[in-house]
Amino acid sequence: MSKTGHLDQVEQQRTIASASRRLNEAFAQGRLTLYLGAGCSVASYVPSWDQLVTQLYVNGIAGRLPRFTSVPGLISAVGHWAFARQVLPLEVAARKLRGYYRDDSDLLFMIKIMLYGLTNYLDRDRLRPAEIRQLLANNHTLRAISRLCRETVPGKRGVRAVITYNYDDLLEKSLGRFRYQSVWRAANLKPQRLPIFHVHGYLPAGRKDGSGMGELVLTEDQYNRAVQNPYSWQNLVQIHSLSGSIGLMVGLSLSDRNLRSLLDALRNLPERVEAYALLLRPEPWKVGQTDIAGIIDEMKARIRDGLELGYDRTTTEDVDKSGTREKIVAMVRELERQDLTREETMLAQLGVRTIWYKDHAEIKDLMERLLPLKGPKRTD
Repeated sequence: MSKTGHLDQVEQQRTIASASRRLNEAFAQGRLTLYLGAGCSVASYVPSWDQLVTQLYVNGIAGRLPRFTSVPGLISAVGHWAFARQVLPLEVAARKLRGYYRDDSDLLFMIKIMLYGLTNYLDRDRLRPAEIRQLLANNHTLRAISRLCRETVPGKRGVRAVITYNYDDLLEKSLGRFRYQSVWRAANLKPQRLPIFHVHGYLPAGRKDGSGMGELVLTEDQYNRAVQNPYSWQNLVQIHSLSGSIGLMVGLSLSDRNLRSLLDALRNLPERVEAYALLLRPEPWKVGQTDIAGIIDEMKARIRDGLELGYDRTTTEDVDKSGTREKIVAMVRELERQDLTREETMLAQLGVRTIWYKDHAEIKDLMERLLPLKGPKRTD
């Protein structure tokens, strides 16, 4: 392990120790808020947001291109290939989806198909305990979150509220008979219940209630409305929680522009935001031989074009010296490290401390290190 890697690990351990102390204090005082993203549901076969938008696009174009259905897999394969080459932000791409569907109800139905088509309870409200256990069998993240919620005594200790950016009701399913209240529009909170705020909308499986298409935050225009209305119930709930409790963010990428705008707006408050985010460490940048050869060609071209001041335009022998390839890789790794450090610094300025992990399977162990509950473990 490099010296830099060792220092990173030491800093990570310090962050975990500090976060654990603060999160346990918040749990004991009933001042802990959970913020949940798509990473909490993917292990139960619910698509992430980018996967959802991509699949909605593929299914939408399938209805417009019937002449290509004769070749199995053609529409799906080419559709995914074409969508990956769009340079638009996902919410902008999602806005165009409406044009591929007959009306909003048709699009809403397809969203539910995408959410629950692989969970086998698309048209069912109640599941047997064994079915719920099967649904959560590989979702260690959601099981850890569920256990944390079920150790809560509303109004006294534990989790004060859950703010989820997911449409699905997997957390509610996992809580079973525990007293909770799902909130997806302005409503009065019931006493002695854990509120679960679905601030981007709620589409429970097998039920007719939940959000209409106009209540979801999916497309560009819906994101714009969410950002521009500071007095919407969703923004007020998030502001109240961010400024009045200690947060633990799980399964979020923290790329949501509405959440970031709220964090930025709260920077000047006397009581700063305090939250800890479990974030998936980005994959190392791939630097293959083709990449290195391309960089070397670019270096030579810049010298020949006179863009590198102080170098003789007629020779590129300095580029061809031994060790150049190793220096290219070393510089890439240093830029990668600095980029991650800048991300940590930027989030810290917003009141969010980062705890990195390399695989989603690590979340369960991290949560148990951060919040080692002393009570007996309940079966899921």
